[in-house]
Amino acid sequence: MKNNKWHTDKNPGKRGHYLVTSLLNWYHGGNMEPNKNGSPRSIAVAYYDETDKAGGRNCWNVPYVIAWQELPEVYLNNNIHLLDLPNE
Repeated sequence: MKNNKWHTDKNPGKRGHYLVTSLLNWYHGGNMEPNKNGSPRSIAVAYYDETDKAGGRNCWNVPYVIAWQELPEVYLNNNIHLLDLPNE
């Protein structure tokens, strides 16, 4: 099981997809409009590439990343059903 803890002090150190918190509100198109909780912050899946192509140590494909964590494990269960279908 992966350690799903928010990291704020350093970058991941290896390329890959991560769950990130951004200062921009991606739920409203990437602006500073506040969410229901009053904060413009949002959660997104982003790619970290270590290349710093944009300068300023911006190694993420999502701007203004302030925290990241590894993606959770994929849910695996042979007894699956769709949650949004009515029971019959």
